[in-house]
Amino acid sequence: MVSKKVLRKGIAAMALSLFAAAEANTLYGDRNANPGGDGKSLSTAYNTIAAALNAAESGWTVMVAPGVYDSEETVDSFGYTNRVLITKRVHLKSIGGKNVTHIVGKWAKNSVSATYPGIGTDAVRCVQMTPSAYYSVVEGFTIRDGACHTTNDDYSGYGGGVVGNNKNYFVVDCVVSNCVANRGGALRNIT
Repeated sequence: MVSKKVLRKGIAAMALSLFAAAEANTLYGDRNANPGGDGKSLSTAYNTIAAALNAAESGWTVMVAPGVYDSEETVDSFGYTNRVLITKRVHLKSIGGKNVTHIVGKWAKNSVSATYPGIGTDAVRCVQMTPSAYYSVVEGFTIRDGACHTTNDDYSGYGGGVVGNNKNYFVVDCVVSNCVANRGGALRNIT
């Protein structure tokens, strides 16, 4: 009998292999890039992760240059704010690794919870993967200081670090720290 842990590692390896075949379909994001880049190389990178993700097609890879990504804000269909919102199957990968590439959320100034400080309407979750982002991979980041938006037992109260819609989303070689949520402070519905 195969354990759940072995099965999940096999599924993650399969997801990574799907992206390896599509390396020619790679875009770049760099917070220090000049505006107006086409994202086709690091020297012409988009200056936000969101711009690179929006331009990518399903199955593509988005490579992210080292830096602290703490100012982008993308609002999801529920009206909640995220630093990174993944809406299609992509491989979001840092170029320099987790020690030098950080996605930083924000705790709410006026928390709605005495039990979980930082949860509130002005909080910023670090990463959200929507249902259409099935089998997406986030690889090689430090993901920190994120918070969810409510104490509800639903999507709005899940995963201050990374939230997915089920367990077929993958976080690989990442550090997730100092994140808060009603359910799954660091990760929720993620493999």
